[in-house]
Amino acid sequence: MAKLQTKVKNALDEARILVLGTQVLLGFQYRAFFEKGFDKLPPADRFCELAGLLALLVSVGALFLPASRHRIVEEGNDSEAFHKFTMAVMRVSLAPFAVGLALDMGVAGDRVLGPWGGAACAAFTLVAAVALWYGHFAHRDRKGQREPEEKMEKTPLEHRIVQVLTEARVVLPGAQALLGFQLAMVLMEPFAELPFSAKVVHIGALGCIALATIVLMAPAAYHRIVERGEDTERFHTFASRMVLLALALLAPGFAGDFYVVLVRADLRGVALPSSVALLAVFYGAWFGAMLLLRRPQRSGRLLLRYPVDGAEAPDEVAGVDADGGAPEDLAESADGEGIIRIVESRHQHRGVADVEVRVGRRQPLAVEDHRLRHRQGQQNRLGAILEPR
Repeated sequence: MAKLQTKVKNALDEARILVLGTQVLLGFQYRAFFEKGFDKLPPADRFCELAGLLALLVSVGALFLPASRHRIVEEGNDSEAFHKFTMAVMRVSLAPFAVGLALDMGVAGDRVLGPWGGAACAAFTLVAAVALWYGHFAHRDRKGQREPEEKMEKTPLEHRIVQVLTEARVVLPGAQALLGFQLAMVLMEPFAELPFSAKVVHIGALGCIALATIVLMAPAAYHRIVERGEDTERFHTFASRMVLLALALLAPGFAGDFYVVLVRADLRGVALPSSVALLAVFYGAWFGAMLLLRRPQRSGRLLLRYPVDGAEAPDEVAGVDADGGAPEDLAESADGEGIIRIVESRHQHRGVADVEVRVGRRQPLAVEDHRLRHRQGQQNRLGAILEPR
C-alpha cells in the first residue's frame, strides 16, 4: 500500500491536471462574450454560454479547495482526511466541467449543424465524459478505503515544501487563464461599448489577477534569493501565505469579470448581485469553511519540576492543571518543536525550580509513546519527564 505522503502528492498532481484542462476552456468562455459573433447567437445559445461559464467557475473554485484546506486546516501536514477530501473534490469538480464542455460543444454544433446537430454534440460529449470519468465506480475490483479517517502524519519539511509548490502550480493556471483574456479584452470593439462602471470593474479585476500571478511566482524568487535553494520552515511559511493570498486575490478577479460578462449579455439587473454572490461563495468555501474545519487549539498548563545548576531531575510532577484533559491527551510526539513554551518561572528552591509550561496542539499528530519530553531550550535546560497517569 502506498504511503500517505505519496497518496497526497499524487492527488495534488491529479488536481493540477484537472486545472490545466479547465484553464483553456475558462479563458475561451470569458472571451466568447466579446466576440462579434456573440451578438448573432440565438437566446438559447447565449444562455448556454452563460451557463457554461458558471459551470466552469464552479469547477475551478472546487479544484482550489484542497490547496486552501491543506494550508489552513492541516497546516501543510498530511492526513487521511485531507486525502479523502481531495479525492472527493476532484470527483465533484468533474461534473460541472463536463456540463460546461457539453454546453460549449452544443453551441459549436448549433452553429454548424443546426439545433438538432448542436443537441447531439452536447449529448455525445456529456455521455462520453460521464462514462469515462464516473463509469469506473461500477468496476468490481475497485479498492475500498482501508486507512482510518483520523490518521495524521507529521510530514517532513522537504515533502511539505514540495506539496506547497505543487499547490501553487494548481492555482497558477487559474490566474493565467483569466489574465490573458483580460489583457486582450480591452482591445476588442465590444469593450468600448461597455458603460464606464463596467470598465472600471474590469480594471480592478485585472489588477487582482495580475497581482495574484505575481504572488504565486514570489516563492520561486524567495527560495532562490533568500534561502539559496535550501528547504527551511521560513520558506514553507512564506510559500503557504502566498498561496492563500493568491486565492484571496483570485476571488474578486473571477467575480469582477463575471459582472462585466453579465453586463455585456444585457443582464445588468442581476449583474451586481450575481457577482457579489459568486465572490461570497468563493470566500466562504476557500476561507470560511476551512476556518470552521480547523480544529481549535487545545491547551493545558502543566507545573513541572526540573533541575537547576546541575541537580538531578526528579521524575515527579509538582502540579497539573490540564483544563479537563488528561496529560496523555495533551502528549505530542518526541519532536515537540513549536508545541512547548515556557510561560512563567515560579521559584527556585534547593536546586529545583517549578516552571509553568503551556502545552497545546492543533492537529492529532502521531504519538509513539505517551511521554512528554522537554528538549533543551534557549531559556532553560529542561530534564523533566511527564508520565501518563
